[in-house]
Amino acid sequence: MYNFEIVVLKQLVKLIRLFLLGIINDAQKNLKLRIPEIQRSMQLYLANRETEFILFRPVKNNVINAFMQIDQILYRGGYTTDDQLQIACPSPEQVNILICSVSLMGDQEQISN
Repeated sequence: MYNFEIVVLKQLVKLIRLFLLGIINDAQKNLKLRIPEIQRSMQLYLANRETEFILFRPVKNNVINAFMQIDQILYRGGYTTDDQLQIACPSPEQVNILICSVSLMGDQEQISN
């Protein structure tokens, strides 16, 4: 009975890791979809790049902080470095790069249209 419980717990840990990986992947996909929408709306209503940049900065910072909080939860939850790598929570720098690259792609789409 004891070996069975260990096997079940190991499988449960794997499932939780996969679940967390899915959540983080979904969050990144949503960022890629939503940021261009937000920026298009800001461009439509504000029509001032400096104001758009100033107003978007807190949004960007909140997104980065949310991923930092996830990382801290994983660390405090006792997840090993290998677990954290498998879950693939991006670092603040990676989130910043993602947001900037999505923003640039949105700008390029605006220019081409």
